[in-house]
Amino acid sequence: MIVDRRDPIVDSDDDESNNQDQGVDSHAGEMTGCQIMILGANLHSFNYVGYLRTDFFLCNSSPLVYASLYVYSTSRGASYRAHKLLQKLTSMKLLIIHPATFELVKCAEELLPHIPTFQNLNHLLIMGDDVLDFACKGLLSILQNSPQLNHLEIRSPITLSAYDEEQDNWTLEPIPPSFSTHLKTIDLWRFLGSDDELHVVKVLLRTAPVLEKMRFKFFALFMNQIELYEGIKKFPKASPNCEIGLL
Repeated sequence: MIVDRRDPIVDSDDDESNNQDQGVDSHAGEMTGCQIMILGANLHSFNYVGYLRTDFFLCNSSPLVYASLYVYSTSRGASYRAHKLLQKLTSMKLLIIHPATFELVKCAEELLPHIPTFQNLNHLLIMGDDVLDFACKGLLSILQNSPQLNHLEIRSPITLSAYDEEQDNWTLEPIPPSFSTHLKTIDLWRFLGSDDELHVVKVLLRTAPVLEKMRFKFFALFMNQIELYEGIKKFPKASPNCEIGLL
């Protein structure tokens, strides 16, 4: 596994608002703007945590099986580098990604049509304390380009920036191809039962005709868990075989 956790070469304690994407950091030895080339004939996993101030190149490596990305930056430079990195991760079967990374990916909106196809990705795990905006174009673009996605797992609170409660009109357009053909399991952890979350659940249930399981882990302090659970089981479903369960 390639691990880069707040390493001096890619991260520092300076304020991210400085937006330093080039040159050398003021901290001794903390270079930014350089290129890191990774050579590994038996490389199977890639794990990154940081500001993505450097370009990463995976050279002569075997197809990656697993990737984990947590990029806490909102700079356009980091967004461009994130898009280039995604081009090197197309073979992965499992992607673990922080909600903030989706927000970064959408910063370079002109690149969203060029996000690669993740032909082998069958498990997308979204986790982190930050809220996940299910209407984020970064998330939706990756879903659109994951045609074999079988398992969608969300371990972050969900919000919906495009949702108008009065009109109740947000939906997935276009519907990701995998939702119609491959998506069998959706797991939602830390579920609060907010209006945004419930609307997302309704949309997912009515756009996934081959879904077999949607499972929930309710927030521990939520008082009306049984009532909420029974209500969700009555939501309309595109899949006649979908079972609503608990984690």
